Amino acid sequence: SALTRSEPDVQAAGIVSGLRPLKTKRGDRMAAFNLEDEAGKAEVVVFPEAFAKYGSLVTDDALLLVRGKYERDEETSKMVASEIMTLEAA
Repeated sequence: SALTRSEPDVQAAGIVSGLRPLKTKRGDRMAAFNLEDEAGKAEVVVFPEAFAKYGSLVTDDALLLVRGKYERDEETSKMVASEIMTLEAA
């Protein structure tokens, strides 16, 4: 993928795989998943605020458009979702 550094606002479309429902220490629901397209896959993290709004869209094999912040360091890269929509709605 062309993303070699952190970016404050990116969007990516793809298929959800490896969905992991998570909870914060306070018990708020959140999730992490892989978003896969032809070019590869990106890890997406959905924190509780975004999950409260968009969590119902996040299911395995869903075709989604995710907008958010891309964070990269030496070891890992991930996208922190701020907005999620189905590709049909996009």
